[in-house]
Amino acid sequence: MKKYDAIIIGFGKGGKTLAAEFAKRQKTVAIVERSDRMYGGTCINIGCIPTKTLVHLAKETPVKATWEEKKDYYRQAIGRKEEVTSFLRNKNYHNLADNPNVTVYTGVGSFVGPDVVEVRTETEVIELQSSQIFINTGAETIVPPIDGIKENPRVYTSTSIMELEELPAEASGASQLFLQTPNLQLKDVTFSYSTGDRPILNHFSCNFPAGSCTAVLGETGAGKTTLIRLLLALADPQEGSITLSPANITQSSLSTLEVSPQTRSNFVYVPQGNTLFSGTIRDNLLMGNPHATEAEMLQALRTACADFVLSLPDGIDANLNEQGGGLSEGQAQRIAIARALLRPGHILLLDEATSALDPETERQLIKNLRRDCTGKTFIFITHHLAVAEACEATIQL
Repeated sequence: MKKYDAIIIGFGKGGKTLAAEFAKRQKTVAIVERSDRMYGGTCINIGCIPTKTLVHLAKETPVKATWEEKKDYYRQAIGRKEEVTSFLRNKNYHNLADNPNVTVYTGVGSFVGPDVVEVRTETEVIELQSSQIFINTGAETIVPPIDGIKENPRVYTSTSIMELEELPAEASGASQLFLQTPNLQLKDVTFSYSTGDRPILNHFSCNFPAGSCTAVLGETGAGKTTLIRLLLALADPQEGSITLSPANITQSSLSTLEVSPQTRSNFVYVPQGNTLFSGTIRDNLLMGNPHATEAEMLQALRTACADFVLSLPDGIDANLNEQGGGLSEGQAQRIAIARALLRPGHILLLDEATSALDPETERQLIKNLRRDCTGKTFIFITHHLAVAEACEATIQL
């Protein structure tokens, strides 16, 4: 049994700082870390540092890059992330391991007595004793045991997604973008997340004609989010078909197509919740279309009932904090809709995207969309009756 003035379980920020302070006071310290990939703690290895590195490198990737080019940029970004975290992990390890008053044990620590910790390393089992034992362990990401999620290869945690060496593969092929708004049809669609489960959609059929405006209503769990996932080819129905077809066959080079990752470019998705990021309002709008002109951005803001931006001291160059900090939720939603209007897709999927707007603003928004976006199809996933009343059709799930 080895005796120390202090035992610290966990090599995170608090643990490593405390160990260094004890060592500075000529106290002997044992620090126990389960994984040699976690020296230095969460921030360095699976938190702040790697995520910010990837975000920074993503901003340097050309927006117009091909899929193969994006895959190559992604590999380079993951490689750079590994370089950064490895450097910092090694530095943190040696900051303590090279101190004569500190011993680093890489293994699993367990209490076997009030003041005794057993450490199981790859090669041996060691007992450590101290009157001062500090627990500095963190949390782990988990995938909840929910049908359709637990075994889904497309579901990642914040940790596992950063361990991907390649971009998740989808069916390859060029984007299939209709030049004009296509008709959208679901025919006899049945879908469940796991075999044997109750179908979320059961022999469901509906049409969204080109240029239509439809409200999709339903209680929580009725299948509204599932419908979005199916339209975006993020999930595939077990039965039935979902197709896009030209509204005017004589003016289209494309025939009827099953929805797929390649047809996703025909849709523009505005999710529920705040999707703005730190930067200027202009920066956020240009994410919709990097080549949008000033006039196009201002028009999109007016259409989305977001012309309040024009009265801000800096206008569209006003700075926002992360998630649109500085704006109300309703204002942030309207800017997100304006950004969507700059996208090239013809079918807008608005998933509770007006949840923070009052009924009068919702009605005015839909009126503006119908007036300024002639030919586009609008599908509102909503609980608001004001939206349903302003649409020409409703679907109850």
